[in-house]
Amino acid sequence: MTFRGRPRSRLYELCVANFAQGLTNRTRVTRNGFQDGHPRFSPDGASLVFTSETGGINDEEPLVQSLVFGAQSYGEIYAYHLAERRTIRLTHNKWEEGIPSWEAGIPGRPGR
Repeated sequence: MTFRGRPRSRLYELCVANFAQGLTNRTRVTRNGFQDGHPRFSPDGASLVFTSETGGINDEEPLVQSLVFGAQSYGEIYAYHLAERRTIRLTHNKWEEGIPSWEAGIPGRPGR
């Protein structure tokens, strides 16, 4: 969603809503002034993952040259636990992680 306080902004913040309870029961997941996107819910609905540029450019600054490397600071992946309202950074590197997703566990192996 585009933040209503900045209607001309091209930055997006993430919110979740319980449609069974109406849009008045909306929880804002991000409030950071950076680009956030590509949210995906976990299979149990308890968490979501998303990409964000919150971490900024880390160790890729010396590599930023149009012929050698194009940094993607937008591509770090974060997880948000809905009940705890807690965000955890999952990746921290110079590569764009792309669109996050959830995978089913490996049959016969306990969850990690």
